[in-house]
Amino acid sequence: MTTRQDRAALLATATRAQHDAIDWIEQQLEDGRPRDHAQKNTWWRVPWALSVAGASDTAASVLRWVERDALDDDADLKQGPAEFMPGASPVYELSALGIAAWRLGRHDLANALLDRCRLFQSPVTGGVYDRRDRADGSVQDLLKTCQLGIAAVVAGRLDIAHPIAAWVRELWALQPELPEVLYAGRCDDGSLLIPAEDDFLARFLLRVDFRVPLQAYYNPGIAAAFLHDFRALTGSDDRDLARSFLALNAGGTDSQFTDPNSVQICKYAWGVARDVALDPVSPFVADAERMTEWFLDRQNADGSWSPSTFGSTEVPAPVDRLWKTAEHLMELTFLIEALTTADPTTAED
Repeated sequence: MTTRQDRAALLATATRAQHDAIDWIEQQLEDGRPRDHAQKNTWWRVPWALSVAGASDTAASVLRWVERDALDDDADLKQGPAEFMPGASPVYELSALGIAAWRLGRHDLANALLDRCRLFQSPVTGGVYDRRDRADGSVQDLLKTCQLGIAAVVAGRLDIAHPIAAWVRELWALQPELPEVLYAGRCDDGSLLIPAEDDFLARFLLRVDFRVPLQAYYNPGIAAAFLHDFRALTGSDDRDLARSFLALNAGGTDSQFTDPNSVQICKYAWGVARDVALDPVSPFVADAERMTEWFLDRQNADGSWSPSTFGSTEVPAPVDRLWKTAEHLMELTFLIEALTTADPTTAED
């Protein structure tokens, strides 16, 4: 736990880092258009992150470009470089744009984006499908489901958010190996998805072993962030479940936080920030401070952040740093806001 003076210094340093990140992102734009948009979509979080961090004018200019050049008439991503992952359901990207649209006063666009996302939400379980084509029995994953849930809460779309909250609660109840392992996928019949031993990608994305390095540690954080946002809107009794998700990271290997090759823990910051924001004497205040320092330690000299390298020595190009810089800017801003309002008695004299 930091002292009060240390917390003030930490927040001052974090605010400078926030401004540096905004400056770097703005350097990647030309009148709202991402410079490298023709290569691939790493810009989908940019208007959301900038709006959260206080750069609303720039965020609005990016959103105008998105609406004009990157979305089709159905409020979906146009085929080609605007698709982040061709073949994947577009919910992860569209819901982020929906949050930005709502925050920037474009409620019409936000609802159009959320209506499009809802087409990829299971009417049976409430979870979000991982793939566009569901003929092969596409699974529903925690990441996309909670991302849509957060967007639905922001826009007050309880028709979307309530089924997602139920899905997350049921996912937790189905877990067979807690607290060591979290399974993050479900099938359309509601059952838990257990990835096959030889399916490396599915085991990385949908089975998180908190005892070992290089795992998809982000799953608990986004689940907690959604549950906290949902309970703030509806008054639901989901605080303990949100904290149970966060406890998986808190009780896991320290390499989640110390491995220089992985940034998979970043969404833990989001979850603890929302916990502290709703409870100024939260038991996760120290974790919020630790994650603030984590972002500061990993920020590049130019203000950007890099994605996980998993041991590669190749320096990521700006187009590959944009999506991670936008995400980390958003998460760092949530931490700054939370620690600014945290009870001062949670810091030592």
